[in-house]
Amino acid sequence: MAATVEQGSASLLQQVALPHSHLEFRLSPDRTQYIRRVHGRERFSAIFSQYSEGSMHQSGNAHLLFKEPISREKMYTHARAAWMKLRFHAPWIAYRCSLITDDPEPNSYLFSYDIIGRNSKLTANGLKTLEAWADESIVMREQPCSFAEWEMEMKEKFWYPSEGHFGSELHIARGVDDKDWFTTFCAPHWSGDARATFSVCDAFLKLLTKEVQASNKANAPQTSLPWGEEISRLTPSSTVLLPDAGKEVVLNPDPSTKIVFERKPFPSQSTPISVDQTSLKGDSLLEKIILSPSETQAISLACKKIKCSLTVLLNSVLLLADVERALRTLHTESLIQNSPSVSTLIGENWLKSEVFCIPGNPVDMRAFIWPRDQAAHGQCTSGGIVNLMVPSYHSMDAIRKCLSFKDGKVHRTWYDNPTAFWGELLPDTGRLLKAGAKQPPSAYHLSASLADRLAPVVGSPGSESLYVQPVGIIPSSIGSMERLGLYSDFSPLAQKQKIGTNAEPPFLMPEMSVGVRSHNTSVTVISIWEYNGSMVVNVQASKRHQTAEGWEIFVQAVRGGLKHIVEGVLAQGQAML
Repeated sequence: MAATVEQGSASLLQQVALPHSHLEFRLSPDRTQYIRRVHGRERFSAIFSQYSEGSMHQSGNAHLLFKEPISREKMYTHARAAWMKLRFHAPWIAYRCSLITDDPEPNSYLFSYDIIGRNSKLTANGLKTLEAWADESIVMREQPCSFAEWEMEMKEKFWYPSEGHFGSELHIARGVDDKDWFTTFCAPHWSGDARATFSVCDAFLKLLTKEVQASNKANAPQTSLPWGEEISRLTPSSTVLLPDAGKEVVLNPDPSTKIVFERKPFPSQSTPISVDQTSLKGDSLLEKIILSPSETQAISLACKKIKCSLTVLLNSVLLLADVERALRTLHTESLIQNSPSVSTLIGENWLKSEVFCIPGNPVDMRAFIWPRDQAAHGQCTSGGIVNLMVPSYHSMDAIRKCLSFKDGKVHRTWYDNPTAFWGELLPDTGRLLKAGAKQPPSAYHLSASLADRLAPVVGSPGSESLYVQPVGIIPSSIGSMERLGLYSDFSPLAQKQKIGTNAEPPFLMPEMSVGVRSHNTSVTVISIWEYNGSMVVNVQASKRHQTAEGWEIFVQAVRGGLKHIVEGVLAQGQAML
């Protein structure tokens, strides 16, 4: 059956036949675009954004310090040239997403890519399409701001998948002077995951470096690129990139069959930070826990001594902070309701539960991408969502040895009994994360299939009962940017020997971040990375889903746990904890 694309696509395509199996780009009937269906997890991400006011929209932020002042006009000129060249290497940043209005299935979307080139048989506009895209997708902020202000402003930027909007935007702002600039790669989650955002930001900054360096000499303009070749890098659905192979890893015994700690064993009467259910701005919460280089080294030393990964250590700290938040806020609920039966229920919940659930741990599946596709996309990755969200069920026996709960008070007993943390909780966390990381690509195909089956009913009356909004934390430990091969060219630490020499780069990046629009998000999203010698724990949530008490408890518990580990390492030097 034919399907009509909603007005707002790059060009209105009447009667575009897109069968469900159409997961790779093909030339449109009017020969001005390549098109394919939005499928699987990317489709469900788009639908989620459509019905939750842009939740999980992403921003890759960079703070740039230039060696020499650069005017607003020159900054725009260099950034624009680099942005157009980036499209050649990573064309997914220029996909449009549009609603297919008369598709047999509701919530069906289309990706389209406008053809660039001088061949009039393909497009009459030639390179004008490229210029128009750059003009539309680059946004210059008028007033200067701080990096902290810029991060929060970028959390408010989003667009709906039904709007026919381009897949990404480049936002630029000035800081305190003409040496101080901020750039942000802004994109919805259905266009690419966090790893894709990091990679494409790194690629853009490398191109920007070349533009600035070549400002006083000839540099190959973007118009000289062999436009048309980038079509080979248009990415199919991730289910095409990954083989449907392998057997799902299941723990024995299966922890998901055990008694799970209930976060909400009774209806809540607490008041969240915000009760505004209509505003599209001001709902996102952000707390950045930044460790100094010496504190970061102490955390790394602790992992080395105990022979565990940084992810296992950090997830264990986050787990205990989440448990403490749950217990203390439940106790506050019992005081509000002034009910002995509620207090009894909380106590039984704590003592009788067998596991505590973290609803989603991201597992990167890029290692399974077909070699030909890995070679085609290089450092810019493929875009798309190429990860799995795997729940983990943590032993309450190990948790109860790390925390005590009595008379509504939580005591961090692992501070006094380190064996409970290092010898019991960490091995349990490590075992669970190891099993999750071993999921085969067939598990991704299963996840995509489930997402596509649920997609048509989202937004219909009663559909909320078919999928429960997760509660708790979504931790993502990304690791060291430099060890991942990202941002080394701009890191003041990595470039230290070049400063003051002819090899000094035109700008350095003292700080960077990746953020999400946590607007109306039921979970607490934590992204952790290391850059320029410092570790950052980026904690994000929604005011509509957090009480002031719960937010403060979680942040302080994470700070306290990391501080305790650092102090232990610094106090004991090279000794085992």
